[in-house]
Amino acid sequence: MKTAYLLLLMFCGTAYSGNPLAVYNEDNLIRSDYFRPLVSFYNAKTLWQPHKKQKFEILDHTLVMKAGEKSNSAGLPVPIAYSTAEAFDVSFAYKADGRCSFAMTFGHMEKYTPKSVSRSLPPSSKWKDFKIRIPKSPRAMSAALTFYCSGENAAFSLKDLVVREVEPVSESGRKLYLNGKECEAIYWAPGDTANSYYDRKAAQMLRFALFRTGGKLIPVKKAVTESDYRTNAVFIGTAAEKCGLLAKKEISSVKEGGYVMKLTGNKLAIAGKRPGGVFLGVVDLLERMGISYLATDLFTKPHGNTLALKEFVQSRNPAVPMRLQDTLRYLRPELRGYSPHEEFANYRIINSFEGACHSVTSLLSIAEFGKTKPEFFALQADGKRMPPDTNAAVVQYCMSNTELTSLLAERLIEVMKADPYSTYYPFQPGDGAGRFCRCQECEKMGSATDRLLAWTNRVAEKTSRVFPEKKLLTFSYVDTYEPPVKVLPHKNVYVEYCPYHPEVWGSQIYYGHEYNKTGKEYMSAWEKRIPDQMAAFTYPVNYAEIQNVWPAFHANCEFSKRYARNRYRVVEHCFFVPTFGNGTVLGSHSFADLSIYVQARLLIDPETDIDSMVHRFMKHYYGPAAPAMRKYFDLINAEPEKRKWSQNCEMARRGFVTPELAAECLKYLHEAEAEAGQTMYRRYVLKEKLPLLWSDLTDNCRGTGKIAIHNFKTYAARLAEYCKTSRELGVTYVKPQIEQWFWNTAVYKIGKTKPWYDDPAVVRLMENPEKALGAMIPNCQEAISGGCRIPVKGLLGGQEQRSNWFRQEVALSKCLRRPTSGFGTVQAVLRLEKSPGDKVLLRIRGIDNEKKEKALMELLVNGKNIYRGIVPWGKRAWTAEEFTIPAGLLRKGENDIVIRNITQDTEVDGLGGVNFAAKRNYFWGWFMIDRLDFIIR
Repeated sequence: MKTAYLLLLMFCGTAYSGNPLAVYNEDNLIRSDYFRPLVSFYNAKTLWQPHKKQKFEILDHTLVMKAGEKSNSAGLPVPIAYSTAEAFDVSFAYKADGRCSFAMTFGHMEKYTPKSVSRSLPPSSKWKDFKIRIPKSPRAMSAALTFYCSGENAAFSLKDLVVREVEPVSESGRKLYLNGKECEAIYWAPGDTANSYYDRKAAQMLRFALFRTGGKLIPVKKAVTESDYRTNAVFIGTAAEKCGLLAKKEISSVKEGGYVMKLTGNKLAIAGKRPGGVFLGVVDLLERMGISYLATDLFTKPHGNTLALKEFVQSRNPAVPMRLQDTLRYLRPELRGYSPHEEFANYRIINSFEGACHSVTSLLSIAEFGKTKPEFFALQADGKRMPPDTNAAVVQYCMSNTELTSLLAERLIEVMKADPYSTYYPFQPGDGAGRFCRCQECEKMGSATDRLLAWTNRVAEKTSRVFPEKKLLTFSYVDTYEPPVKVLPHKNVYVEYCPYHPEVWGSQIYYGHEYNKTGKEYMSAWEKRIPDQMAAFTYPVNYAEIQNVWPAFHANCEFSKRYARNRYRVVEHCFFVPTFGNGTVLGSHSFADLSIYVQARLLIDPETDIDSMVHRFMKHYYGPAAPAMRKYFDLINAEPEKRKWSQNCEMARRGFVTPELAAECLKYLHEAEAEAGQTMYRRYVLKEKLPLLWSDLTDNCRGTGKIAIHNFKTYAARLAEYCKTSRELGVTYVKPQIEQWFWNTAVYKIGKTKPWYDDPAVVRLMENPEKALGAMIPNCQEAISGGCRIPVKGLLGGQEQRSNWFRQEVALSKCLRRPTSGFGTVQAVLRLEKSPGDKVLLRIRGIDNEKKEKALMELLVNGKNIYRGIVPWGKRAWTAEEFTIPAGLLRKGENDIVIRNITQDTEVDGLGGVNFAAKRNYFWGWFMIDRLDFIIR
C-alpha cells in the first residue's frame, strides 16, 4: 500500500520528499542548446517541435509563445533511451496569460505506451516556479515535453527548464564480479565535451543492459579523485586511459571506431577511439557475459545468479569505423553494434528537411536567397535560375559562384562550432536528377562529378583550417555516378557511393543480377580512384511500399561485405528500421531485426559467419518457432536469385509472391505460429506473416482478375487473416492508403474509421469473409433473346461513371483506365445452369477514349486469355463488338469473366528519391463499357 501510495503521489505530480532510497542524477537532461542561439542564421527554435512550423521564438534563453488564432505548442525531446530512472523531476519558471499547460509523454518503437502526465499551469504575469515528479512509463524508450497555450491573446513564456532522473537504489539483482570482487561502479572521466558525453553515455548503456537483464543496478559515476581509480569498477573512455591498466602501446594500437579492454585485478578498462569505439567495447563486453541486444527490448540473458569475469585482454578495430543505422527513427543503435547517431551532424540546428541528407538546401535555402541572390542557384535548361518557390528538397546550386561557396563554408563552420559531438557533416545539394547548373563557368568545371567535388573541396579547405578533425560527406548519386575525370576529393572529404540509380542498379533485392553490372563497374572505379575516402549511402529496404515482403537479406549481406572488405570509412543506411511509431508501422523489409543485427556485424568484420549468426539469432528471437521460421527464411530469401528477380528499391513490382510461393510460405508461417503459441515469440512470427499476406493479397487479388471461383474461399480467408493479424499487432499504417488498397485489390469499400481494422466493413469481413466479399458481386444477370446479359451494375471494379458521353441521356458505365490507376480491371460472374455444347459469342458494348491512340485490352474467361490487343470500339459512338469464347471453356455453375486495360504509361519517372514517380495523366488510354451479352447457341 505504501508503494502504491507513493506512485500515486508521483503520478499526480504532488511535491513530496519522496522515496528515501531515491537518489538524483545531477545532470540536466535538457541541454542549454534549446534556449540559446547556436548559429547566426537560424533561431534555436529549429530544435523544437513541430518541425518547420514553429510559431514561437527563443529570445534571451526564454521560450516565447502566443496562441495566435486558436492554439500553439512547443515541444522538445527528453533523451531516455538508456535511462534506468523510476521517475523524473521536472522544474521550470513560466509566465502564462490564458489557458496554458504542459505534458510529458512517453514513447516506444514497437508498442503503445499510454502513460503521460499533463498539468494546467495557473495564469501568472510574473515568473512563477513549477516543480513536479513524473513517474517513468514502464519500458519507455523516448520522452517529450510539450507546452501549450490556447485561446484569444493567450501567451506563454518558459525558462530554466530542468529534467533530472530519479534513480531507484536496489540491492537485488545479479551481481557483477571482477576477478572475484563485486563491481562497485562504472566510471567515466571529464575530458573534452564530445568524449565526456560519449564516455558517460557508454557507461549508462552498460548499466542499462546489465539492469535490464536482471543485474543489480550499478551506479554510473564521474571519476574525479585518486580514490575513484582505486575502486573495484569498470572504467570507460578517458577514465580507462587514466586508471593505469592500459599501456600506451595498447592504446596506440586502437584505430578509428576501435577499442581495447583489459581486466586486471579488480578493475576493467575500456578505451576507444571515435566514432563509437567505447560503445563497441561495451557491446563486446556484454557478449562476453552472454548478453546480446537482438531487438527492441529483447536481450539474451546470462545464466546463474552472478556474472563473474576473469582476467582478459581484448581489442578490435572495425572494418567500417562509422556505421550509421538510421539517423531519424531508431533508438539504441549502439547496443546493436552501430555507431552513435550524434557523430553525424545535428542538422536540426539548421532546420534540415530530412535529417542530414541533402543538407545544403537548409544550410543556404532558396527561400532565404532566391529573390536577393538568384545567381546562387542553378541555371536551368530554360535559361532561367531556379525560382524562389522551388521545392527545397530539389534545389541545386551554381557551384562556380565563389561568394556562395564562401558563405556556405562560413555557415558550416558555425554549425561545427555549435555541434561539438559530431565528426561527419553531409554536404549534398538537393535530390533529383538533371538540375545541375548550366552556366558557362560551371560547365568549364567539367563533369557533374568534377563540379560537385571541386565545390565540396573549396568548402572543405576552409572548414578544415578551423576543424581539421571534421569530415564532409558528399554523394556519388544520380547525376554523379561516374568517377571524377580531373578532381580528387580533399583529404577531409569522403564520397558516399549510392547504389540506387534504377538505370544502373536494377535490383537491390538480388545483388548478382545482370542489371547491377554497370552500377558495380562504377563502384569499382570509385574504389580504385579513392580507396581511402570511400563511404556508402545504402538502400537496404523498399521505399515504394511499406508492407511488401522484401527478402533482400542476402543482397544486403553482399553489400555489407563489400563495404567492409574495401574499408569504407562510413556506411549510412537509409530507413533501416524495424517496427516503429509505437508499433503502428512495420519496417519495410523482411526479417528486419535479424538483418539489422547481421549487417552491423558484417561491417565490423566481413568474415563473420553469417549462417551461425542467423542460427543464434533465431534461436533466441523465435524460441520454439525457430525451426519453422528458418525454413521460411531460407525459402523466401532464395527466391530472388532463383528467379533472377529485378526490383529497384523505389519500384513497386507485382508478381513476386506467386500463389504457389504464398501457399508454401504460409505453411511454414502457420507452423511457426502454432509453435510460438501465446508466448512473446508469437509477435515476432506475425511481423513476418503480415508482409507475406499483404504481398500475396496485392499480387493475387480480385483487382487484377486473378481470383476465380476455385480460389475465392482461400482468398477471402487470407484477407480476413491479414485484417486480424494487423489488429493483433496494432499496425495501422499502410502504403498506399488502406481504403485505396482494399478497393484496388479486393474491390471492397471500407470507411475512414481509425484504426482501419475497427471499420464496420472490416469487422464484417473478419467475421464472415466469404459473405462480406460475396455481397460485393451482385447477381444482376438477366435473360435476353438467345442468351443472357450482365448489365453494368453486375460488373465489379473499374471506375463508375454517370455521363452522357456520346449518348442522348446520362447513363451508368464502367471506365477502365490504365493499370497503374487502380481502375484498370472489371470482373463479372456468369452463372449457367448447364455447360454450353458449342462456342459462345460475347458481345461487349463500349467506346474508346477520344485521343488519337487506341487503348489496349485483354479478355479472360475462367483464367484463359481469349483476346489481347487494341480495343475494337470506335471513338465517337457506342457499339457492341463480338468476342468468341471457345467451346468447352464455359462450365455449369459460376464462370469468371475479367476485362483489363493493358495500355502502358508513357510518363517517364524521374531519378532521385523525391521525384521518382512522375505525375500520371489518366485522361488518355481509357475505354468504357456498359454491358456484356452472351449468345449461347
